[in-house]
Amino acid sequence: MTFAIVTISILSFNILLFCLLLVVENRNQITMMEAKSIGMSFGMTLGLASGLYLMFFLSEQLSLATFLAMAIGSGVGLIISAPVHILAALEGLLAGSMGGMMGVMLGSMLPVHEWELMMKVLLMMLVIILLVNVTYLYKRAEKKYPKTFRFIIGITLILISTGMYSITMLSGPGSYEEERPPHHMHHVE
Repeated sequence: MTFAIVTISILSFNILLFCLLLVVENRNQITMMEAKSIGMSFGMTLGLASGLYLMFFLSEQLSLATFLAMAIGSGVGLIISAPVHILAALEGLLAGSMGGMMGVMLGSMLPVHEWELMMKVLLMMLVIILLVNVTYLYKRAEKKYPKTFRFIIGITLILISTGMYSITMLSGPGSYEEERPPHHMHHVE
């Protein structure tokens, strides 16, 4: 489980850096609305994913998990859209913050036996959104990159995402229940 999360984090960071490179190199061709959409999708998705994963590790520290998830989502949304326009950066910042809060909220409400399915669904959603953004940015940068370069990067991303999903599928049912400490909810009556 931890290996899969580290792998997802490294892949997401690499894709983020690559998209940032594409955004910076093509900032004169990307409209403010496109930058808003890219920043919001990156910020929201990575905020949601980081919030859910942080609740897995910090189930008893809700405030810390929320702050970290908001910081990750906001930072990603801000960084990816800031080179184009300040309003796009604001949209990415706020979407990332909202995604981080929602991820922690989802993680705190889920029963332990449903974590495995939610993590797999969220992993696939994260990879699909990242690949859609990379594909879109490739089309915007078509003049600068040869088709063979785009093909090699695309195949590499597909292989890595398939490998990551396979890693999570290999962890058998119930493996998350053993790793995650029980979540204690205190109800006042």
